[in-house]
Amino acid sequence: MSGETVCLNLRCLGDEPSFRLFPIALIHRELTSFNPSIAMHDGEIYFCVRHSNVLFTGRRDRFGSTCSLGGNGRDLVNETSFGTLRLPQQGRPLECRLFPERARGFEDIRIFRYRDRWFGVGCLPEIGATGGGFGFKGNIMQLISFGTDFRVEGAVPIPSPYGANWEKNWVPFCKENALLLVYRPSPLDALTLDFEARKIRSAHKAASPA
Repeated sequence: MSGETVCLNLRCLGDEPSFRLFPIALIHRELTSFNPSIAMHDGEIYFCVRHSNVLFTGRRDRFGSTCSLGGNGRDLVNETSFGTLRLPQQGRPLECRLFPERARGFEDIRIFRYRDRWFGVGCLPEIGATGGGFGFKGNIMQLISFGTDFRVEGAVPIPSPYGANWEKNWVPFCKENALLLVYRPSPLDALTLDFEARKIRSAHKAASPA
């Protein structure tokens, strides 16, 4: 499944002198769009946004209600679109550019720039037989490398630091030459990712950020 993604520029919703708002709607014609990520590079805002046919109810071990094109758990679709945003001059609409490439299969990618390349941290859902039938068994975090225009070049699994079957929404950020991943914000739990060894280790734990 792969439908056209359309970017809509909406009028400014705020008129305060201290800030400007530039709402943007990224609409997929077949899937629900949500969970964006942004990163700055060379004065541009780079973004990605997830498109999926799945919405969840309260239980994590089953697929909940899906959109009309979603089907059931065996038909899970995840796509991620990428693009750039430029803040315009006063009175001009937001400038948005979409890349033609999409990442498929991953959930909730967080993009970041490291060593002059684009990477992402996201997860791959593990689907199969469960005690109650067929559905989610867990999520495996992945380090994703991108080429030109965010074409996926490869992905490496990142094991849970605590042996959990469900991992999601780690937040990457660079500090000097180190790549850190915020595992949870409160109490703060940050990890260091070693690219060469493909391992993670604890970097900082505290009741609040340092």
